[in-house]
Amino acid sequence: MEQILRQMPQITDLHYKSKQEALAGMLADAPGLARVIEENDMPEAFTGRLHRWSDAPAFDSAIKALPGISIARVIPTPFWEGKADIVVLLCDNNRRPGYCEERGRATAGEREEIEALLKRMKGVKRIYFADQAHDMWMSKQFDALLSHVVNPDPQGKDDDAKPKPLDEYYESYYVKLDDPALVPSIVDKVNSLPGVAGGGKVSVFYGLGL
Repeated sequence: MEQILRQMPQITDLHYKSKQEALAGMLADAPGLARVIEENDMPEAFTGRLHRWSDAPAFDSAIKALPGISIARVIPTPFWEGKADIVVLLCDNNRRPGYCEERGRATAGEREEIEALLKRMKGVKRIYFADQAHDMWMSKQFDALLSHVVNPDPQGKDDDAKPKPLDEYYESYYVKLDDPALVPSIVDKVNSLPGVAGGGKVSVFYGLGL
């Protein structure tokens, strides 16, 4: 499998990730998951990048035709890749299961507390606030790129493809660090604050589950 992937001209930065590596990486970004995820829950995978997004449709088709692959994902580069290391999603009014249940949107006071904590944290270089309009814009840009690889439901019955009102998008903070190794410790502290739906590492990859 690795030899085939390395011979594909569209790919760069190819890396094999074992179950152990996958688990360690996930727990480094989200330590709280240690209670519910074990090594056997993780897939073996290859991760890498495409030289050009225009290669995505052909690459996606070629990869899915190979034996031994359970899942193949080709994911567009998020807007914040390289601009921030951490994203902190704030609670909204939608009360999604497992996130900010029994409460509404983060209050102004909670936002001030989150900002104050981030400003006190060692290694925080820049803090950006992204409103719901920005989240909507990013989602539309991402979906437009993804549509070149994933064909929309021809019957228009895909619920995820239906436009969402502005109120269903997140407010969030994006944080740039002096040292990305600080991500786990900062995420752990931010996630303990009221008004936070969840924080984690800003990252991009495609994965091939074996």
